[in-house]
Amino acid sequence: MGRECDRRTAGDFATRPDRSELFSNLVFYRQGRVDGAIHTGIDAFESPLLESVENEAPDDESDPVLAWAIEVRCK
Repeated sequence: MGRECDRRTAGDFATRPDRSELFSNLVFYRQGRVDGAIHTGIDAFESPLLESVENEAPDDESDPVLAWAIEVRCK
């Protein structure tokens, strides 16, 4: 029961930024909404890499207005 090798071609690597590029445009954010939800995430080049929503309200009670926000940008 061996693991299959990940076979990649040279073209697969052409579209991926290298590590120094990826971390040169990173945004970490944490947002508190008035409905009590906490939205946390990491974006690179305006594309989400990781996201988490805690205490999300049901759709009929959801209010996306921010009560507070913290954003850290790495350049």
